[in-house]
Amino acid sequence: MIRRALILVAGEAKAGKTTLIEHLLRSSPRDLIVARSIRDDNLREPKEIAPRDRSELRRYRRAGAAGVVEYRFPTSHADLDAFYATRFMEEYSEGVVLEGDQPVEFVDLKVFVTSWHADNPSLFRRATRDRAQERLERLERLEKLLGSPEGTKRLVTQYLGKTLAEHMCSPSRLEETHTSMSAILERERATPAPEPTEHWAIAPAYAGIEHAQAVVVNIRSDKERRGALRLVEDLARLRQEKAIFQDILGWRGHRIPITTVIADLTDPRDTGLKKMLARIGRALKQS
Repeated sequence: MIRRALILVAGEAKAGKTTLIEHLLRSSPRDLIVARSIRDDNLREPKEIAPRDRSELRRYRRAGAAGVVEYRFPTSHADLDAFYATRFMEEYSEGVVLEGDQPVEFVDLKVFVTSWHADNPSLFRRATRDRAQERLERLERLEKLLGSPEGTKRLVTQYLGKTLAEHMCSPSRLEETHTSMSAILERERATPAPEPTEHWAIAPAYAGIEHAQAVVVNIRSDKERRGALRLVEDLARLRQEKAIFQDILGWRGHRIPITTVIADLTDPRDTGLKKMLARIGRALKQS
């Protein structure tokens, strides 16, 4: 498999993701292919198409993409390597830009593009977490994984590592492992339901921003700059304040600072835009 950097550009609709990628394609000396990746739970298996009538794909072609595709995949699809086996990924390129949802387990850089929302000025909110419902949903996801040999192996790998999973999910031990894991889930179901808790959460308008390594706050006028600066300050709090960090990111989170810029993405000369393009360029060089 050719090793290429994978750059994810995520964010809400009409935030400026396509515009940022256009700037990247025009400024980068590398051959880049772009996948508009969309989570679609109406599908049973991933599907790749390259329609000529999609405006985003036309814009990427005009900006100089070496290849473009629309890649749709269901949330429940267990094969995380399916994306790498597409015809699209057989094409030559020095990097791959994923726009939208994340169809692979690992990317080299997660970029989140957002606008400042006057009706949701703060990044954070206080919320009540239904721990009992969360546990029920988690157990249902685990039971679904146990419904297939591939899912069982993936589950064991997640908790015990690849080496033990290879041993425990071998043909001679798979049934024993399945029985053992099912018994653990049944015991957890029988324990008393946890009480609801109050916690810090990301405001719905910015959902997903907490997992980004780089953030662009796209402003359309200077009137939005003050609000954008507050959003940048909140992003710093996400890494610095213990209670917020623990509630939102938990033990899996890291405290590496987020590269955050305020930019007018319609202006190719914008200094914030240039800084973000340089950050993406560094990730592409590491491939």
